[in-house]
Order: sequence, then C-alpha cells, then structure tokens
Amino acid sequence: MSEYIDAPKSMAYIVASALLRIGGEGDKMIERFTVIANEYYSEKLNMLYLPNIAVKYYDASSTNLFTLPNDFVDYLKVGMELNGEMWTLGLNEHLVLPRKEACGERIPTSTNAVSIPSGGYAFADHYRNGSLVTGMLGRGGGWNVGYFNIDREERLLSIDGSLPKNELILEYTSSGVKKDGTSMVPLEAVNCVRQHLILEHYARNVKEYGSLIGLQMQALRDAENLLDRYVSTPTLDEVLDAFYESYKQGAKR
Repeated sequence: MSEYIDAPKSMAYIVASALLRIGGEGDKMIERFTVIANEYYSEKLNMLYLPNIAVKYYDASSTNLFTLPNDFVDYLKVGMELNGEMWTLGLNEHLVLPRKEACGERIPTSTNAVSIPSGGYAFADHYRNGSLVTGMLGRGGGWNVGYFNIDREERLLSIDGSLPKNELILEYTSSGVKKDGTSMVPLEAVNCVRQHLILEHYARNVKEYGSLIGLQMQALRDAENLLDRYVSTPTLDEVLDAFYESYKQGAKR
C-alpha cells in the first residue's frame, strides 16, 4: 500500500467528505448528493475547466448508422481506416439523417482538390481492449473522402453511404461522470465539488444556515477561481514549446 494519499478521488469519496463536514448521513442524502455532484461536475467543471476526451470504436454497420455513447457531449473527430490509412471524415450538415430508412442518402457536395497535411490530425491517447493507443493520426480532414452528420435528437451518427463498411472511430468530449459515484475526479477539482455540495445543503435549509450561505458562496467562488488559475497556468514544457516555436536564430560572425 502506498504511503501517499491518492490524487484522483472518486465522486463517492467527495460526497462522503461533504457529508462529514455538515454532519449528514443516510442513503437518501448520499443518493441526492451524488446526483448533485454529478450534475455540477458534468455541467460546469467539465464544460468550462476540465473537458474529458474519450474515444469509441464502432464495428462496421450495414445501415451506416451508429449510436452515440451515453456520455457524448460533442464530437471532435470521426475517422475510418481506408486502404491501410486512418482518414478523418468531414462534417456535412446536409447529409440526410434517416429516422426510419435503412440508410442515409448522400447529398452531392462540391469539393476542390486540396493538399493533404503530411502530419495528419492527432487522435487523443486512449485505451483499447486494455492497451494504450498513442500517436494515432488521421489524414485528410474529410477532403474528397467521405462525410458524416450527427442527429442529436435521436443520438445517431450517420455516414456517407458511399463509404466502405469499415470500422469507425469517434473522438468526443464526454460528460465525464458515472451515475454510481465511481467517477474519478482530479485532485484540483475535488474542493470545488465539495464546496458546491455544502452550498446546496445550506441553500436547502435556509432557516438553519441562512447566515452561512454568503460565506459558503464565497468559498465556492474561491475554489473555482483557484481551479481556473491551475488549469490556465502553462506547464514548463508548454512555455518552452512556445519559446522555441517563436525563437529565431540571428546571424553569427
């Protein structure tokens, strides 16, 4: 067993930590606090400070339709392996999104010949079947290759019917939370979630804690400001990268 305290904390740990501070207990209170913590983390911290990036692999589909993950917030990249290379597809909002049809109908799109970046578009590092996948690049940006569209209401991703039936890869921002409280929260965000839970408890019991609500609101603002400064401060590597990127060597004698 490590002598150090674990850095990431589970949502269940944060709920227990907040309940300890207010003297709360009971399954109903734990359940209510877990829901509040999940909503705060996914709807505010995850959207503003700590975006969670996930990657999902889809098996080939005969209908060209793929169900979006339950934790899907927005897409970042959609890729498909074509002729031994990974290609990113382009968004086409005019691509028909089928509801009852077996497959989508392609709307002709005018494209011009363009050069393909040699480096490609990097997918986020991720795990697949227990193995870490790093350095995966997608070429093309969808130019003259294929297109996709997203039906947010039906939570479906549809691809161009002319594409081959190959495995599809979706990189997306995730809500970052699980309903059961097992989600792991970075240490820098733990205090924000805890202070928000305490504030919610005070606001629910105004008669008892009315005089403390203002102080707790300030405690939450302080925690969020600290988190903002933490995530906004560049690392040493980022500073050096920016320096060398702009560095120009002068003439020497």
